[in-house]
Amino acid sequence: IVNRWGTMRMGVRGAYKRMFLLQNDLLFCKGLYAEDMEWTVRIFMYAQSIASNNSPYYFYRDKRPGSLVNSLSLKKFKDLLAIFKQWEKWAKSESSTPDFKSTLLKETGKRYFSTYRKFNQVLPSTEKVEFFLEIKRTKNMLRYAHSKPAKLLRFAINFPGLNITSLIVRTIDSKRNMNRMTRYES
Repeated sequence: IVNRWGTMRMGVRGAYKRMFLLQNDLLFCKGLYAEDMEWTVRIFMYAQSIASNNSPYYFYRDKRPGSLVNSLSLKKFKDLLAIFKQWEKWAKSESSTPDFKSTLLKETGKRYFSTYRKFNQVLPSTEKVEFFLEIKRTKNMLRYAHSKPAKLLRFAINFPGLNITSLIVRTIDSKRNMNRMTRYES
């Protein structure tokens, strides 16, 4: 699946045998934001076989006002960081195969980068100081991201600094969002 699709599919895109879930104690972690991300990787670690297809069985409306995805907070950001740290730990464990390790670390970097961009855009100024502290503490996860923008972000956090970099990224993202809205309105 990883070789074919180039990414890990998360929990909402699957059907799972109940006995498999119970035998391996694969339940969602209570109170964790994005619990399906943490849960799905645990499934990959226990499963003997997995199948996938690209059919659209699920329509995900991530821009819907009021949805959990759009009401972001520092707690949710910290939950995601905890998931990424766990992924890194699992990837580096002795039981991890080279393909699983490579894919999970790449996924960690990619999602860390997109999470930074999303939360940088919407967190209120009252939470920015702690957000920046968390980014400084965990910025090494960007080393797993292979996109040019992620590599540039990693460099920018170290060179001009996080405050300036965050302002630049917010400005770029705002302009992109305005361009997208203009295209949809046309």
